[in-house]
Amino acid sequence: MPSCQAINCVNERGKCGKSFFEIPDPLKSSEKRKLCKLWIDHLRNDKLKIETFVWSKGRVVCEEHFEQDCFERNLMAESLGFKSGRLTLKPGAVPTLVKPGPGVADRQKERTSTKIFQEKRRKAQLRSSVTAFVNTKEKSSNKRTLSESTDSKATKPKKFKSSAAVHPQQSDDISFENVPVHAEQ
Repeated sequence: MPSCQAINCVNERGKCGKSFFEIPDPLKSSEKRKLCKLWIDHLRNDKLKIETFVWSKGRVVCEEHFEQDCFERNLMAESLGFKSGRLTLKPGAVPTLVKPGPGVADRQKERTSTKIFQEKRRKAQLRSSVTAFVNTKEKSSNKRTLSESTDSKATKPKKFKSSAAVHPQQSDDISFENVPVHAEQ
């Protein structure tokens, strides 16, 4: 079944109870070519281009994309209280009511922006990997310098002054024999 050629429209002929209208054939006359170009431009479907457009009965647009004043009125049916079943377009009518949303070109832009986003993410991951590597190297070199500095401290013991040298008169009075010693864990 032919479906509506307007972008983001899912109506199909024979399934939704709506009237459908064929896109004008651009090969019939220059006037029809201009009208066809207007239709294609207003449908915003990037798959349709006037340069490559091939007319067929399946290239249709549903009634939802035309304003009410684009349709001919059946005054006789209206005066009798009947609803005219089939809608007829006025000559020169153009579909102007097209739902906004991403078209084919917008999806192409999305793909491009997705590629850009993926590239940025890849660069950020690479940057963080390099940063982590550099930080690891710095830590290991810091450990080496720290261990070297502790080794140098171990080889050069600090010289402490004895309490007897600092306080010669009290050295005999202090006894450490009865003081409990607590080991650090």
